[in-house]
Amino acid sequence: SYSMMDSILLRAWEMVNSFKTVASDEAKVNVRTVFIDDYLNHLHRILQPSVRKAGHRLELDLEATGELRTAPGYLAQIVTNLVNNAASHAFAEGTKGDILISSRRISMTEITVSVSDNGKGIAEDVRSRIFIQYFTTAADSGGTGIGLAISAHLAETFLNGSLEHIPGEEC
Repeated sequence: SYSMMDSILLRAWEMVNSFKTVASDEAKVNVRTVFIDDYLNHLHRILQPSVRKAGHRLELDLEATGELRTAPGYLAQIVTNLVNNAASHAFAEGTKGDILISSRRISMTEITVSVSDNGKGIAEDVRSRIFIQYFTTAADSGGTGIGLAISAHLAETFLNGSLEHIPGEEC
């Protein structure tokens, strides 16, 4: 029907605009003010199809709202790496899982963005090494061990932040 076609076209237009915004931010160091909840919604729209294709759900819990001055391209790269890492490694073969992107405001200039899942967790003997460059437990399936290391570097260097693994934190 006509209204169904309108709905599909509107969703496609929104996805293209979200992708253009994020791709533009990732292409250069671009420090600017963003509405953090809107920006994380853009990322959600971009990431959701690939997470769904992997058999999982991607949800949002955005407590942090309003403006934040940041380098959104780096934030996008970090969240993308974390979500893709969870979709690829957090769940046992054939298991469907949930991945959650959440945000909390700490102060007027600080927020915490978390990516959590209800997957199998990270083995205790591996946890201390997950942010070390080239460390991977998935070399046989194409893992390079650079995604989390790059994400940690970007958080520290460009976002004045850090990445940490919190065992037992799940959505």
